Amino acid sequence: QVEFFIPEVTVSDSFHVDNNTGSVSSVLPLDREVLGDVVEVPIAARDKGAPQRTTRARLIIILEDINDNPPRFLHKPKFLETFENSMPGMVIGTVEAVDDDTENADIVYALTSNSSDLFEIDNRGQIKALETFDYDDTNKREFKVWVVAKEDTEEGLQSILPLVIKMIDRNDKYPMIDYAEKFVEVPWDAHDGIEVTQILPHDDDSQANFRLRFGLLTERNRFDINSKTGLLYVRDRQESFFSDKDQTFEVVVGVADCASLNQLSAKESLFVTFSGNMTLYNHTEMSAIQ
Repeated sequence: QVEFFIPEVTVSDSFHVDNNTGSVSSVLPLDREVLGDVVEVPIAARDKGAPQRTTRARLIIILEDINDNPPRFLHKPKFLETFENSMPGMVIGTVEAVDDDTENADIVYALTSNSSDLFEIDNRGQIKALETFDYDDTNKREFKVWVVAKEDTEEGLQSILPLVIKMIDRNDKYPMIDYAEKFVEVPWDAHDGIEVTQILPHDDDSQANFRLRFGLLTERNRFDINSKTGLLYVRDRQESFFSDKDQTFEVVVGVADCASLNQLSAKESLFVTFSGNMTLYNHTEMSAIQ
């Protein structure tokens, strides 16, 4: 009488051999993508004589591929970013999916979202915008899309990758300068450091692009400005500066944003008069009342 058995435990633990009949069966699912195309199963047989004799052989099993694996994305980014004002058709990003099945490798891509008319994806996985976006349109700063990678087969197995496409603000807005008053009077006897006025700029760009710095382009010997707050004040009040009272100076104020690229700036004139009708006392008193 002969007894059959599997002598080695490797891939062989996926198989079972009947001790009496030698019939081989699988005890686990046989996944070609895990085990490979060809599996070798060692089989041994021994008799019950004395001395006992054993012989060995290898059973070659060829696993045929079936379409049982959906496409697999090689990378799974969560976000894609693109600058506002980019031309339609520019590539925002690329995704890639592969099919682990040998006979079913053709993959087609599609986008699905409420914004499918704003973006497209080609068969190379390149995602493109179909229009130009403006960051100032708060409804078009962020979009949720789903990339569908689908087998071009009858079964049509597919995988879905969620993505968020974000707009990046481009520094395209010039800063603007506002004055509470364009014509300002200060006392003729104002001392050094007295406040003249404060510049009130604004910039419609976002983040670092709207942080502004101030400077003076004229009259820097008479006035100074805080580069961060825009506060303009008398720098050096010397009587020799003024030949007579009610003298007016045109102070040109410059303001620039803090963008790392494409820095934008603007300038505006402010007229400051040292009024002979005002004294430091009544100027301070009026400021307190206001």
